[in-house]
Amino acid sequence: QAVRDGSNAYLRRQFTTVGVVLIFLTALVVLSKWPWDSNNPHGADLKVIAISRGVAFMFGSIFSATVGFFGMRLATTGNLRVAHARSHPYVVCFDLDMAQVGKARNIHQLCRRRQAVFERWY
Repeated sequence: QAVRDGSNAYLRRQFTTVGVVLIFLTALVVLSKWPWDSNNPHGADLKVIAISRGVAFMFGSIFSATVGFFGMRLATTGNLRVAHARSHPYVVCFDLDMAQVGKARNIHQLCRRRQAVFERWY
């Protein structure tokens, strides 16, 4: 739970900071295409284009943030599973390769061999 709380605090801080920058950049994207010349006959079309660009930029940013949120959630879940497996040595017995299976006479011998390899590396 502490890992998930930490990742949520990180995301909250990051989204707050990026949100302020996002508003500034969206305004910049809209204003870069805004028709400043009032005598332009295509002024109404340029306003629609400018606002559409800003909306598209905002949607892209929201989708990117959503993917980042779910990516962080999946990463922390994976890290928690690995940490949990590290505390239970027999979980490692199911992560076998075919060379070890061929050499072992039974599952207990296989688990002991796998545990010995695991302890050497960790």
